[in-house]
Amino acid sequence: MIKGKTAIVTGSTSGIGLGIARALGAAGANLMLNGLQATSSGGAVTIQILAKGFSVSDTGTGMDDEALSKLFQPFFTSKPKGTGLGLSNCQKIISAHGGAIVVDSKIGEGSSFRVQFADNYEEAA
Repeated sequence: MIKGKTAIVTGSTSGIGLGIARALGAAGANLMLNGLQATSSGGAVTIQILAKGFSVSDTGTGMDDEALSKLFQPFFTSKPKGTGLGLSNCQKIISAHGGAIVVDSKIGEGSSFRVQFADNYEEAA
């Protein structure tokens, strides 16, 4: 955990299939790390487990429209030491499991990344 910041997890993991759990693990960890890095000391990152996905919200700096339009492009980063591959890889992982990422962000208020899988999403046996 990053000192001075809080991660809050809500919801239930019961009924989540293996594919969603894998996507939650890899992509969720990246989204949580990004949120913690965008949040100043005393801020919070909230992870909410949903029926067909999850969301990661932060109280960070938020993003403008230009950043939002480039967010999932490989090598785009707003971090001084970032590679620009984290969100691009998240999108690939989520898409491979039949899901999509919806982003809502407001400057000065933070960002929310909602990962949603289709209502008819079924795990392979």
